[in-house]
Amino acid sequence: MTKADAAEIGGDGYRLDVENFGPIVRASVDVRPLTVFVGPSNTGKSYLAILLYALHRCWWAERAPVAAESLALRPSRIAGGAA
Repeated sequence: MTKADAAEIGGDGYRLDVENFGPIVRASVDVRPLTVFVGPSNTGKSYLAILLYALHRCWWAERAPVAAESLALRPSRIAGGAA
């Protein structure tokens, strides 16, 4: 995405283009700090949300590894043990 694209979306967002992913044939989503997916059942909202989450996690981990490590869940916290 170029800076012009970001400015077109609003500066804080980016565009995600998806083709042939699960039930999604083609989609173009302007992602902003708050993005809500609304629509009928079985149209790919969850697929798109999970894809967006995974891409965001990969991007964040690559650019800020220390912050990504601090967000990771640790087994001791899940089990209720001391961290």
